[in-house]
Amino acid sequence: MRKFLAQCGATGRMDYLIGARRQLLPVWRTWGVAVSVNKYQDAEAHSALVFGITASGKIAVVYSSNFTPAQIVHDVPLLERS
Repeated sequence: MRKFLAQCGATGRMDYLIGARRQLLPVWRTWGVAVSVNKYQDAEAHSALVFGITASGKIAVVYSSNFTPAQIVHDVPLLERS
């Protein structure tokens, strides 16, 4: 993950939760993350969602993987006030 974050210029800007499948499964269920396994390539893929969470800790919006930065810039002040 460190190498991936560095390549994306996201070191210190993103957090990753890593662990064994059995450890991650409850988190995936809670957050509605869809996971698929490719047994031929020893790889897993998952949905890529960004959650807009209010200052009080409630999910207010879910952005798909094709969100634009402008959407988040618009929403952050609204999330901060909620």
